[in-house]
Amino acid sequence: MTQNKTADSDSGIDRRTVLKTVGVSAAAATGVAGMNTASAAAGTYTGESYNGRYYGKYVPSSYDGSEAVPLVMMLHGCTQNGDGFKDETQMNQVAEQEGFIAIYPEETEGLNGCWNWFEDSNTLRGQGQAQELSEGIVGQVQANENIDEDRIYV
Repeated sequence: MTQNKTADSDSGIDRRTVLKTVGVSAAAATGVAGMNTASAAAGTYTGESYNGRYYGKYVPSSYDGSEAVPLVMMLHGCTQNGDGFKDETQMNQVAEQEGFIAIYPEETEGLNGCWNWFEDSNTLRGQGQAQELSEGIVGQVQANENIDEDRIYV
């Protein structure tokens, strides 16, 4: 997976844009206290599963598989779930506008729905939840969609 990639001149989307958008969307969602005024994105949102772990996947309406697109994995916080995080951040609308695929893995086994990054088995590359997310879920999406390997973001 790409780390610390700041810009890609071919895509028109960069890490800073995604991060700013997430922050603005999350702040807006918090500010309206649950009021959802945004219209639904025009693409397709499906529930998927990898090795028993649920994740939502949004594919923008502009995607036809002919060109590789970026992939953005959204990881919810404690006491949240993937679908709620999707709604709160309104990232599907951003994915629709910018032409990337967004996925929302869900942690249900950790304390309060928290990802278990504090456990030693999940802190090293190639094992635990890190492996399940990066090689498992991302790998499954890559097998089914045309993903640009240089534009995978978490």
